[in-house]
Amino acid sequence: MLLDLGCGNGWLSEQYRLAGDQVTAMDWSSDGLRHGSAAFPLIEFRPGNVYDSLGGPFDCIVSSEFIEHLFAPARMLARCIEALKPGGLLVLTKPYQGWLKNVAIAATGNFDRHVDVAFEGGRIKFFSRASLTATMKAAGFSDIWFAAAGWIPLLWKSMIVAGRRP
Repeated sequence: MLLDLGCGNGWLSEQYRLAGDQVTAMDWSSDGLRHGSAAFPLIEFRPGNVYDSLGGPFDCIVSSEFIEHLFAPARMLARCIEALKPGGLLVLTKPYQGWLKNVAIAATGNFDRHVDVAFEGGRIKFFSRASLTATMKAAGFSDIWFAAAGWIPLLWKSMIVAGRRP
């Protein structure tokens, strides 16, 4: 049983379902849930706030490009560990924020655009590998690992992070 947390319109949820998972999709956006329910009727779409109980227990929780938009990501991670079965897996993706990438963005004159304060719904938290590891450990996750995706080494587009509930 898989929870797609912050599922948006449910497109990724449907990919998990097609791969054979039983999927619950959760988001706070009524528009996204309405579109997802209409497009993917075999998935259970639920409204929810990541700071409240997520239900469960789940074997896996997946959250794509979402944690960096939260005011209290540690609270979301605490809800995830509660919702996972023992041994359950949390998989997050987030934009990669390495120091070399930030220097390259600044050197090309694009830093203000990258951290555009006028964009509503933009990123609130900028995690490094070390800060996300510490936040996940504090929430109780173990066996934390990272992988990078997209673009070229040290300028990656995204980071994939996973951790287990002991």
